Amino acid sequence: GNSYLRAQVSEKGVAMITSIYRGKAISHTTLRVSCGDSYAVCEAPKSKYSSKHLGVTTERISYVYGEDGGIMDFVANGDGPFTVELSGKGKFNYTLRKSDAEAVKSVLELTRVIQAVESMRELRDEAARHIEFVKRSKEKYDVKPQAEE
Repeated sequence: GNSYLRAQVSEKGVAMITSIYRGKAISHTTLRVSCGDSYAVCEAPKSKYSSKHLGVTTERISYVYGEDGGIMDFVANGDGPFTVELSGKGKFNYTLRKSDAEAVKSVLELTRVIQAVESMRELRDEAARHIEFVKRSKEKYDVKPQAEE
C-alpha cells in the first residue's frame, strides 16, 4: 500500500517523475502537488501503466521534465510539506515524504550536470571533426616545394 513519487534521470540527462499508486483502482491521470495555497498540476502523462496483483492495483504515470506542469521545479524549490493528489476515476491524497522531495531536487541537480557533460562532449566531438577536416584539406592541397635543378 505504498504510494510515492519517484524522480529519475536517464544517462542522457532526461529527467522524469513517476507517480506510483497502490490500492483500490482510481485510474489516475492527473497529478497535483500543493504546498499551502500554491500548487503545480499535470495531466496527460507521457506513459501510463496499471496492473493488479492479489487484489491490489498498481498504477504508474510518468511525466518528462518540462512536460510535468512544473511539478519537479515546484517540489525542488519548495519548503514543504507537500500534499500529493492523484485523480482520475477516483481520488487519493497523501503527504510527500521529505526524502522523496529531496530526491526530486537531487535528480534535477544531476540532470543539469549530465546535460552540461553531454553538451561539452558534443562540442569536443565537433571540434575534433573540424580539426580532422583541416588536416585532410591541408594534406590534399598542400603543395610540396619542388627540388631545384
